[in-house]
Amino acid sequence: MNYISERELIEKLRSGDQDAYRILFLRYYMRIYLFAKGFVKDGSLAEDIAQNVFMKLWIARANISGESINHLLYTITRNEVRDYFKSGYRRRRDSLDNKPEPVTKDVDALDLIQSQYIEQVVVRTIDHLSERRKEIFRLSREENLTNKEIAEMLGISVRTVEKSIELTLKEIRKVIPS
Repeated sequence: MNYISERELIEKLRSGDQDAYRILFLRYYMRIYLFAKGFVKDGSLAEDIAQNVFMKLWIARANISGESINHLLYTITRNEVRDYFKSGYRRRRDSLDNKPEPVTKDVDALDLIQSQYIEQVVVRTIDHLSERRKEIFRLSREENLTNKEIAEMLGISVRTVEKSIELTLKEIRKVIPS
């Protein structure tokens, strides 16, 4: 399986290619999920947010501009998280007889700093993996190979591939602020 560049995927996505969408989903879902979870501290809510992000990506696919989907996905995620907190803020405010709670004005700057920090932490965590685990994770997340394809390519069992990915994700979750 050949590696498809992000630029090519964006072009294919713009034209409605479902395979390109699937590849982008597989490449970015875990990052977006972990990023959202860092804010909302709830796994199922983070899943909902990540799914909304990818739904919005598909809906707006024809209007995507630029060469980096990464920035777009993190921007959509920040907006989804912000919308979640705003809706929660409104419910709390209404329940307190319209006594407003203070709102932080520097939310955008804080979001940007936190997203950059989380991404750096994830990259550093992956960099510290053994070469084999790093390769397995890269083949899974960047090359979008199945566990079976990775096992055949590397001459190892499917279970070894599964366990390696599981351990890598567990290490990433440990270092992400919760």
